[in-house]
Amino acid sequence: MKRTIIAFGNYYNEFIKTLNEKEISKFKYILSLLETTDRMPVKFIQFIRDGLYELRMKYSGNIHRVFFIFDEKNIVVLFNGFQKKHRKRLKMKLNRH
Repeated sequence: MKRTIIAFGNYYNEFIKTLNEKEISKFKYILSLLETTDRMPVKFIQFIRDGLYELRMKYSGNIHRVFFIFDEKNIVVLFNGFQKKHRKRLKMKLNRH
């Protein structure tokens, strides 16, 4: 299988600019799997709802997510990405005050 991956607007490209080289390299690896593999490992992809999925990447303690949809069977449309903040750290900070 060969899927085409496109970015919607400039959101994904702006997100990628915030990553370091190794994080970009890992995202490219995950995207290459998405392009060519019928079944993705659950550590890289999660169904959210209503056709919306989350591409997941963890590298060096940082967790990043990119939202996407399948448009037809062979096109993947990437939306905005973000770095996930850990709730545990947030709770620790709140408890200090």
